[in-house]
Amino acid sequence: MNRYAPVFRIVHLLMMVAGTLLLLTGLKLLRFNWIDGESWRIDIIDLLSLSGAVLSEHIEIGSYLAALAAFYFTYLVLSRCFWRMFSDADSNRLQKTLFLALNVLLALTCITGVSLGYDYSLVFGYETVVVVHLVSVSFLILLSVFHVIRTLVLAGLGINDLFFDRLIGRKLKPLLLLISGIVALVVYTAPDYVSMQSRTLICRAQNRSVFVDGKLSDIEWMGVDQITVPLQHGANFDNGGTEVKVRALRDRRIVYFLFQWSDATRSLNKHLVKTKRGWVLIESEEDSRTGETIYSEDQLSVTFHRQPRGCVANCHLLPIPGMGRHYTDGDTTEFWSWRAVTSNPASQAIDGYWDSDLDARASGIHTENRAGGGFRLNLDQQWRQPYFLPSYFYVRDWINIMTESY
Repeated sequence: MNRYAPVFRIVHLLMMVAGTLLLLTGLKLLRFNWIDGESWRIDIIDLLSLSGAVLSEHIEIGSYLAALAAFYFTYLVLSRCFWRMFSDADSNRLQKTLFLALNVLLALTCITGVSLGYDYSLVFGYETVVVVHLVSVSFLILLSVFHVIRTLVLAGLGINDLFFDRLIGRKLKPLLLLISGIVALVVYTAPDYVSMQSRTLICRAQNRSVFVDGKLSDIEWMGVDQITVPLQHGANFDNGGTEVKVRALRDRRIVYFLFQWSDATRSLNKHLVKTKRGWVLIESEEDSRTGETIYSEDQLSVTFHRQPRGCVANCHLLPIPGMGRHYTDGDTTEFWSWRAVTSNPASQAIDGYWDSDLDARASGIHTENRAGGGFRLNLDQQWRQPYFLPSYFYVRDWINIMTESY
């Protein structure tokens, strides 16, 4: 194998740049999703990692790396350099083992990364894919550093010789470059295309209206287009995930949506309790970085946006440890949030939007007119008294303020 061929050296250099950016964004994601507490390791991660829309950037750069890897592997195989490496008498066993390990780890990193970035990990389980991704990345970094140091030592630290001097005069293979480029383009575009095609809901006009009662059996919903969207990272779900079936139709004035998902429990555990210091909203004793997961309620949020990546593009991780905020880079995103205890009793969903106008908490989340869809906590903060109380002691969780029970 000609290790100094221009194609391989340029691709190696591009991979190093992409890998460095992935490491800087990946550290922030690791810090936000997995690491709690305070230690010198966390301080180093916060110092080295990038902030901002790192989730979207990590997926985008990872897609470029996967395309580069596809180009690299295709060119290796078609030019017979891959197999020649193992028949090369000048290559020792360590060099062959290192070459094979780096290629396997690079392929595994790209496959698991694409799986996570485009929500294909439900086949094997999200947690399993995350662990495999982190392990493969860790070993890839260690072996890459070892490979770079070893190469520099063998070359007598001739960095200029490694990257520039021998590029001139080498013959390129146009056909192999074209085929490898086509494979790389397919790898880069296919996951997004497949994801978009499989999750595009056609909202067709119907000569009928819907009475909103949450019943799937109504004849209005028969024959309506449907898609299934896998969701992950949820609290109190088996393996943290479920699937939501979405249907939609419209008449001349209104668009109707029906969302259906599997949940083993009905969570209506968000209520007020009377204490010696007055009425308070019941909460867990220990704060969770991801929010309340015990005394909470079933929720569903929907966003409407122009950006292809939607919520991912609007998610920003701040320099402050463990802080994540939603805001846009100039556009406006509409969002609705249905909550079983907070908004459903009023037959509404919370109506709001995200934009680039940040508040004191570095958040771009704003609420629309509350009369059109919003909520107010059933508690007078000054007097520590509820605005509404049940007429019957056994009515506690489900508060329907449109009845005479309150």
